[in-house]
Amino acid sequence: MRKIASIKRPKDEARRVMLFDSGEGVYLFLYTSEQDGASTGDYWFETAEQAEQSCAEDYGITPSDWQTIPDPLPGCQHDWIQPTRVRRDSAGKPLYGQFEPYSNEPTNV
Repeated sequence: MRKIASIKRPKDEARRVMLFDSGEGVYLFLYTSEQDGASTGDYWFETAEQAEQSCAEDYGITPSDWQTIPDPLPGCQHDWIQPTRVRRDSAGKPLYGQFEPYSNEPTNV
């Protein structure tokens, strides 16, 4: 489960948050922009309720501010809204810090 919200009371440079329940805990990603992109920081919580409470206290986010978004596709970044993955070189080695849009559509070669 993933959901996003805009920050009502900015703290530092954070402008948006994303909550991602991995099944083994909940990540709260922070962003300095409203636009989709890599997060600039994250926190970990045991439950979604704890993460939401932290957002309410720190950023003024209410339950009605959250917007549910689809879970990431396999192999894609958890902190991007659109399916995005780490770019790879010709040998398949990850090029960390470089991202590319992902499509699971077959390509005609």
